[in-house]
Amino acid sequence: GCDVALHCNGDLAEMQLVAAQAGAFHKASAARAQAALARRLPDMPQDIDIAACESEFLALTQGKGLRLG
Repeated sequence: GCDVALHCNGDLAEMQLVAAQAGAFHKASAARAQAALARRLPDMPQDIDIAACESEFLALTQGKGLRLG
């Protein structure tokens, strides 16, 4: 199943409407969400390779897959 769907288009009013219509987590979904949040790394800046991320995104969205390793 799916516990969370993201709707991130930059239109705050639209995102709030989607969130309001989605309803509350069921108990099991809330437990999974809390477990995931507990595994987050502390807030700290991390270096990121933007070109590699863009390449991975294009590979995934164009259905070409991505070879790791």
